[in-house]
Amino acid sequence: MMKRGMLIDVDHMDRLTFRDTMTMTEQQGYPVISGHVGLVDASTAGGARRHEGNLKDDEVKRILAGGGMASLITLDINGDGLAHIGMLPDFIADLRQPDLAPLMNSAESYIRMWEQAVAKSTSVP
Repeated sequence: MMKRGMLIDVDHMDRLTFRDTMTMTEQQGYPVISGHVGLVDASTAGGARRHEGNLKDDEVKRILAGGGMASLITLDINGDGLAHIGMLPDFIADLRQPDLAPLMNSAESYIRMWEQAVAKSTSVP
């Protein structure tokens, strides 16, 4: 996949495969993506949303350190309170308190990550 400049999505990998994939991509300076993931530390302890598919903080940091992206799904809008899609703008406005630059620039970041993957593909042995 790296030789072809493809994006590697690490979601749904077991822990061993994730670690091996990260080791291989880190050696090449190749970015990976986690397209839809929850966080172990942000999940309700013992709750239904806490499961092995979630990433640990250090795993997300590895993805980001390599130039990759993680698309977090720590909130379940359907279960946590967004009654209808018309409320989404208000929800986003409420989130503006913290720095939302990563969210607002995510499309551009995705393109830059893909460009990095394609550039690195030529040097993969």
